[in-house]
Amino acid sequence: MYADIRSESVRARMAQELLVWMAGGNAPDRSLLALYGVAQIKSFLKAGSWNWRHGFAESPEEVAADAAHLAISDLLKEEQHKSAAQPSMPLLHKCLQSVLALRPRIPAPIGTGSRQEGAAGEMLRALDIVLRTRGRQALIRMWKERHPEHARLLRQLKSHIKRSGGLHIVHDARGQFVCAPRADLRQSRISRETLQRHVYPFDFLLLVKNCEQVLTELLVSEGHGRYCYLMDLVHVIHELRRQLYEHDWIERLSTGFPHAQGRLSHRSAEEWRRWLFERAFETGMDQEKRRSRRSEAAIDESSVRISAGAAAEMVARKIEAGKPEYAEFSQRQLLLHLLPAPLDAANLETLRRKTDYLVRCLMMVLEADLHAGMGKGPTHEQPLAP
Repeated sequence: MYADIRSESVRARMAQELLVWMAGGNAPDRSLLALYGVAQIKSFLKAGSWNWRHGFAESPEEVAADAAHLAISDLLKEEQHKSAAQPSMPLLHKCLQSVLALRPRIPAPIGTGSRQEGAAGEMLRALDIVLRTRGRQALIRMWKERHPEHARLLRQLKSHIKRSGGLHIVHDARGQFVCAPRADLRQSRISRETLQRHVYPFDFLLLVKNCEQVLTELLVSEGHGRYCYLMDLVHVIHELRRQLYEHDWIERLSTGFPHAQGRLSHRSAEEWRRWLFERAFETGMDQEKRRSRRSEAAIDESSVRISAGAAAEMVARKIEAGKPEYAEFSQRQLLLHLLPAPLDAANLETLRRKTDYLVRCLMMVLEADLHAGMGKGPTHEQPLAP
């Protein structure tokens, strides 16, 4: 449709349409805005190395595309029961108004010559600011939904650092840093490998309770600028906790599940997968019925089976009961594999959110059942997906 969606001619046309719209005129071309917005957000996220900082399993291209489509779908969403005075795409309209209020005033009448060029330039800069901000927010929201344990640990660390007397967090264009007193951001940071060597000998509970002491001793050592990426610290501590937890998990699993001795046998793994699927499917159908009552929409049982199958497989991997043919699939790749036909970005994001919710529910149920010394699950067959 457009040879280059970010060319000067396309940007000029979009700026004029936005100026008319913000002045109370007709709404701009939604398809043009969507294409431009997705391209800009993807470019910003890939250039900023956000995938590396947050540790997504998917490739940077996949992560940037998912975040861009999520942000654009929110910005261009129409209200179902809007009044005649309410503008179309209210979220985008509100965001642009907020940004423009902080920048030089754009003349209400669209003039010619330098005034027109100045107004168009201000509008495009405001749009880019909105796209960058919403793109980053969408990425962080995706990360929190896909990595709830990392997100909780991040909140805990921030809380301990704020209460500490010597450590502080610095927001930089490169990311968030944990800094000791007299930190020098011009020097090199502490690498993740160095953090692993220093943090791993400490028990996680000791690290949380003595966060300031441990981190201060690490950050004041010589050879670097006395600072590290906050996300590096989150990943290192999470890996330590995961190893300690999984060791305890296998011990509880051996006593809580009669057929589990060391690695699960093929028969026991199949029973686990059936049990996990049934619990996920039951929970998903309850959610779907509540949604149907609220919105008076039909119950979509097929999508529940797909999300339940993907959630069961992701949790089964944690107890070494996953299917070997799915071992290399990420959650997103598994959903795409189980789908009978491709979905658009918005519906795929909805299905992924449902799967994330079912994974969290399964983990809580499985943990409670293992503590209770539960035996094996139901014996009747259930397919992984339709």
